[in-house]
Amino acid sequence: MKRLLRKRWPLAGMLLAGSVLAAEALAAVPARPGMINYLEGQVSIDDRPVATQSIGTAEVSANGVLRTENGKAEMLLTPGVFVRVGDHSALRLVSPQLTQTKIELLQGEVLVEVTDLHKQNEIDVLDHGTSTQLEKNGLYRFNADEVAVLDGRADVTGDDGQKRVWLLWNDGPAGGV
Repeated sequence: MKRLLRKRWPLAGMLLAGSVLAAEALAAVPARPGMINYLEGQVSIDDRPVATQSIGTAEVSANGVLRTENGKAEMLLTPGVFVRVGDHSALRLVSPQLTQTKIELLQGEVLVEVTDLHKQNEIDVLDHGTSTQLEKNGLYRFNADEVAVLDGRADVTGDDGQKRVWLLWNDGPAGGV
């Protein structure tokens, strides 16, 4: 009996070590553009419901649609750039590239928080005929009627040409060039 146990212990040790390494590999899934960081309520990706257990593994692919009904979601655009989708809203991830990330607001309202924008990052938000390129760290709000720069700077291009927009809430009213 002792001889049989001695032969099985190394095998059991290898299986245990393998399962620990596999669990670590799953836990170390790298964050990518389109990855869902948070959700509550009714949220779907391409009309498939997303459960809270999928946070950190569910992601929106190129041209995929993130939709909320009575719910909210947060999606990673690039490291340091997050989009928060409000109730009854829909967002298309047009381009999930790290250096050229583009989203399109289809309905509702989103907030984009930029905490770590690099020169090589180009973040564009399409919103009902308007294209907004985010230029600085800040907080930006988009809905069907307006683009609001709560803190930061953005280039907004629409039917009437290009206009630079910024607002620093500690320095007074909004300005533009």
